[in-house]
Amino acid sequence: MLKEFLHPGLIDPELKATSKSEVLEELSNIIANNYKELESASIAAALSERERVDSTAIEEGIAIPHTKMSQIKELIIAVGRSSKGLNFDAHDKKPTHLFFVIIAPEGGSGEHIKVLARIAKILATKGLKEKLLDAKNAEQIYKILIEADGKLVG
Repeated sequence: MLKEFLHPGLIDPELKATSKSEVLEELSNIIANNYKELESASIAAALSERERVDSTAIEEGIAIPHTKMSQIKELIIAVGRSSKGLNFDAHDKKPTHLFFVIIAPEGGSGEHIKVLARIAKILATKGLKEKLLDAKNAEQIYKILIEADGKLVG
């Protein structure tokens, strides 16, 4: 499932960000570089708007910022990793290390909810978070995620 929406070019294995807004900007830049119909500033603004409602940090060092945009026809996933971790307003107050941005087409069929749930399920796999944190580069992160996704049933 993830293979449809993610590729190594959408993964940053070492974010330089030190704040929530910088994470959203860096990942928005990666997406805009891969999807010419999108502008980095509008992606970051849409993600920031969603964060104002409630933090998308889901505890244990993971955040899944998400939004919908009318300019796209299919869902997009981007992944970023911060080895040091940073404050992303997680409910457990712990630093966030892994960021999974989901951008869905506006008026979509709810596919983003399925992908969001799928990512959460994948990340619940024992030892997976540690593997992602230890991965050497974007290609390794990609392989770990796609392999874990392939092992899930349903």
